[in-house]
Amino acid sequence: MIKKIIVVEDKTEELQKACDLVMAKGFMPLACSTNEDAVDTIKKYQGKGLVGILTDLHFPVREGGSPEGASGLHVVYKALEAGIPVVICSNIDHHKADWANDLVGAIEKATGKKVAGFVQDSKNWERALGLLLNENKGD
Repeated sequence: MIKKIIVVEDKTEELQKACDLVMAKGFMPLACSTNEDAVDTIKKYQGKGLVGILTDLHFPVREGGSPEGASGLHVVYKALEAGIPVVICSNIDHHKADWANDLVGAIEKATGKKVAGFVQDSKNWERALGLLLNENKGD
């Protein structure tokens, strides 16, 4: 079975960068640009070769919606709830990210599971993928 990684990002250029990197590492990227897509994809591929999820923090809930909300936190919750490793990759300024870190901590407490990483300050997909894959060395 081909191992898959869900990539959630609403900006086409960033989504392409992340998917190219995932493919270069030998995985099949499952590209999602909205929260709705991501949650549906988690349900569809859970237990079917899904290695993990790389997600942006800010993207629309639905197609054509505003990316203002932190929909990535919902994806984190759904991933941890399903027992799927997840890494957040965001260009959020780490000096202004206390609210996001607090919410990630609350999600971890609620699910009893930890995120594999939270890359801040830049969209460093390579670093995010490295954190995700290190989390899965035993698979």
